[in-house]
Amino acid sequence: MNFANKGLPMADPECVRCSACVSSCPTGVLTFGQVDRAGAVVAVDRLPASPVRMREA
Repeated sequence: MNFANKGLPMADPECVRCSACVSSCPTGVLTFGQVDRAGAVVAVDRLPASPVRMREA
């Protein structure tokens, strides 16, 4: 939640993109995407993995 609260990208080498964190996030603010080395967002996945965002679409 700390990364989500601050709006920061999370760089976790143990992440295998299983989407458990995205689908269980109650606020729907987590998404998968790509960031550059400086931490700037390059792209965000178009398919929502969050049930909260799926309801919005």
